[in-house]
Amino acid sequence: MNQAESDAAERLMRLLIEENAALEAMDLTRATGLLAEKHLACEALAAAGASLAAAERLRELCRENQRLLTRAMDVQQRLIALVAAARAPNTRDRRYGANAHLAVERRAMPIALSARA
Repeated sequence: MNQAESDAAERLMRLLIEENAALEAMDLTRATGLLAEKHLACEALAAAGASLAAAERLRELCRENQRLLTRAMDVQQRLIALVAAARAPNTRDRRYGANAHLAVERRAMPIALSARA
């Protein structure tokens, strides 16, 4: 492994470890902030070539990174769905009155029944 390859592989590994830590902590702002630097590190590694040992270590880090990214996206999707459901108006309970305005919901008054005669 030459020095350029070693430096490029080390830089990418460091970035993946940092991004994985951010994703594990669900710090998506920090994780996305590393994207541009990660792309540059990948380009540098591709230009330098990679040894089998460096490629295997990067493969392990990338698998973990993919798992964490998938988890983060799933959490975001559930959060968006939760917010959307909370904001959606409940239209099935709406009724219009004779004057074409929404009818005021009237709740039935409580009543008591007695079985004694």
